[in-house]
Amino acid sequence: MVTAGQGPEFSNILHIGQRQVFYLNLFPSLSI
Repeated sequence: MVTAGQGPEFSNILHIGQRQVFYLNLFPSLSI
């Protein structure tokens, strides 16, 4: 998990990264 010292922007980047991986797993044809 993200600690309080890392700030909300760091957790935002992590969340966006996880969401991209999730969508790439759903739609592998989009990862060109």
